[in-house]
Amino acid sequence: MLSTNAMGLFLSVCLRREVQEVLASGRGGAIVDRASIAGLNGIPCGDRYAVTKHVVVCPTKTAGIEHSSQGVRVNAAAPGAIKADIIARAIAAAMTFLPPWES
Repeated sequence: MLSTNAMGLFLSVCLRREVQEVLASGRGGAIVDRASIAGLNGIPCGDRYAVTKHVVVCPTKTAGIEHSSQGVRVNAAAPGAIKADIIARAIAAAMTFLPPWES
């Protein structure tokens, strides 16, 4: 999960390359990364996942601040979970591992 969500953003230097391409076009543009509501707020029993998505959010915000004056918008789509049985089961299963003071 970490290599897919976080390291891909850094090791492939995708974000930096995307910014350079948009700047080279001379027309400005928009870059949209994929994050998650977990990367903004955290989620129950999802600390590892939330960390990997926060590692997407922070550089995305930074690139947006750094390049907004050059006509480059950098944002992240951050969807939340869909209420489904599989999500409910995953949270319920994870809750069994929490100490009593955290449940």
